[in-house]
Amino acid sequence: MHVAIIPDGNRRWARERGLRSTEGHRVAYERAFDLAEYAATKGVRYLTFYAFSTENWKRAKDEVGFLFSLLERFVGGEVRRMHERGMRIRFIGSQEGISRKLLERMRLTEELTVGNTGMMLNIAFNYGGRRDLTEAVAAIVREGVKADDVTEQVIAAHLSTRGTPPVDLVIRTSGQLRLSNYLLWEANYAELIFLDMYWPDFGREQLDQALAEFAARQRRYGA
Repeated sequence: MHVAIIPDGNRRWARERGLRSTEGHRVAYERAFDLAEYAATKGVRYLTFYAFSTENWKRAKDEVGFLFSLLERFVGGEVRRMHERGMRIRFIGSQEGISRKLLERMRLTEELTVGNTGMMLNIAFNYGGRRDLTEAVAAIVREGVKADDVTEQVIAAHLSTRGTPPVDLVIRTSGQLRLSNYLLWEANYAELIFLDMYWPDFGREQLDQALAEFAARQRRYGA
């Protein structure tokens, strides 16, 4: 099962409590990795988090810097714990704008966990669905693939999510009812659950409820 999460509402959660927006992101970060470990015990084989979108560059410079610092903290610390639990970690998204030092640490994280057989955690950082599709098409053109040879399988093999099965369930918090340029190709037949609560308030109980709702749905795939 592949679950994709849009952990939205962190800044609003912080503002309503009189806190800085960075505090909302910090709590959200801690919640994300706690739930990743829990999801692995619930039969989720693939979990993809929307950590930083290509549109997030428009935010205040200090906030963007803090979001990057959270990723640096992850590759510098939590990775070891997840590796010990047998989780595989992969980063999806564009490398543009990311420092060489951080890219190298991301690469080393992927290499460290590549042989693990537990749940795969995809971290969508500097990710945008349209950009990912655009880069995939550009790569196909550079390879000289003939138009008649371009299939859905060829496109999928050039996306940053290659090797990962289609998304089964998308969960979005904060009451927003949209995908926000997230996994546009991969979530074409995903079930969608939108929750009117902020991500820092989303816990294990809410994940259990979302998984139970998904299990009760009848998936038709257009039939």
